[in-house]
This record gives sequence, C-alpha cells and structure tokens, in this order.
Amino acid sequence: AEQRDADKRRGGGSSEPPPLARSDVGERVASLLMQLPQRSYDRVAAVYDLLALAWSAGAIGAAGRAVAQRVEPGQRVLVAGVGGGRDAAALAARGADLTLVDLSPRMLARAAARVAEVDGVAVVHCADVLGLAPGDHDVVCAHYFLNVFGPQDVPEALARLAAQLRPGGLLSIADFAPLTGNAISRLGQRVHYALPLAVFSALGLCARHPIYDYAAMLPPELVLVGLEDHRVGRVGPCWHRTWFARRVS
Repeated sequence: AEQRDADKRRGGGSSEPPPLARSDVGERVASLLMQLPQRSYDRVAAVYDLLALAWSAGAIGAAGRAVAQRVEPGQRVLVAGVGGGRDAAALAARGADLTLVDLSPRMLARAAARVAEVDGVAVVHCADVLGLAPGDHDVVCAHYFLNVFGPQDVPEALARLAAQLRPGGLLSIADFAPLTGNAISRLGQRVHYALPLAVFSALGLCARHPIYDYAAMLPPELVLVGLEDHRVGRVGPCWHRTWFARRVS
C-alpha cells in the first residue's frame, strides 16, 4: 500500500523508475520527494500551451525561450519540467543535446514531438528531476517549474538543479516576475499571478505561495549573471522574467 501511494504521488505509471533510496539523494531530498503533492500535468497537457499563451499573451513563451540564444550547438541541456515542449524545440533548433525530464507522460510525448519537428533528438525520462543523480550538463532549464514548490522547499530544489550542472554551467529559471511599479501596477500583477495559482493549486499541481524572486534564493554555488524581463503582449507590463545563474563550484 505504501508503494502504491508513493507511485501515485510521483505521477504513477510503470514507465517510472522505482523510488530512490534515502542513501542515494540524502534524507532531506528523499523526504521532499515523498511529501510533494502529485505533480503530473497529464490532466492539463492538451491545453497547457493554449492557456499559457492566452493568459500571458506570449510572455510565458518568451521567458522560456530566452535561454536558447545562450546555447551553443552540441551543449548538453537538461530541461526540468518540459511543459508543452516549445522551449525544448527552440533549444533543439540551436543544436542542443537535450535531456527532457517530467512526471507527465503526455507532456513528454508532446515535447518529444515538437523536438522531432525541428529535426532534434532528445533523451526522455518520465521521472522526478530532483531524484536524478548529479549530472554534468552545460545548461539546466527550470521554466515555470520551481513555482510547483512551497517556499521551504525551493532552496533544496535549486541545490538539486545546481548539482546537475558542470562547473561554469548555466541555470535558466523562467517564472512570474517579482512585484514592481506603483500600487495599481502591483495590484494588476498580483491578480495576473493569483488566478492561475488558484486553478493549479486546486488541481493539486502546485503549492500556494507568493511570487518568488529567485535572485534572493540561489544557493552559494550559483551566482546570478543576468536577468531578462518579458512584457505581456510585448507592449504590456513586464510581469514575467528569466533569471540566469552560473555554477561557480
């Protein structure tokens, strides 16, 4: 019964690897993996891209694809939480050597299909990226992925993503931008964030939390090297952001 419950929380399905032992990832990470709500986006895979486009008028896509201009052909890129695969396709078009990791088989299938459309190739893992052994990637992408976690768990998730990078490797984080501007602008920004948060948290797909500023949450091994803000509808307010950080140790 305990195994079945663990499988359900981790997305279920026979294609997933067995749960990692505590000795493999450490007691804190094993506990984190077991306590997370179900995060498989299978239920929204068919409409995820449409919802993102409609709600942000392209800003979510722009924030996720910003890293592609920083990727060189042949670089090893890990995408944590692939979404609908448009970011992965942009990376494949740049000649990246892709590894896609997600708990949702449907999201993975859509992402792999989009990569194939641009003649790209990707290794696909239906698994929890936090449970992977440390890697040697040139780039790790966490686009609208870290907002799944509550505030107490984001630092640990960031540390696990940093462990996937080689020294000097680049972490790309895309998400809702921190609050800025006057009171009216901040109110609009809060509403823009709160409505999708309410829907996805009600579906059990993410934790409820305030907007994060990842620049203030990076572990010591990561150093912020750049920011890009993205306007809603290209001419609207800058309510989405991409953070770039390099691993220094």
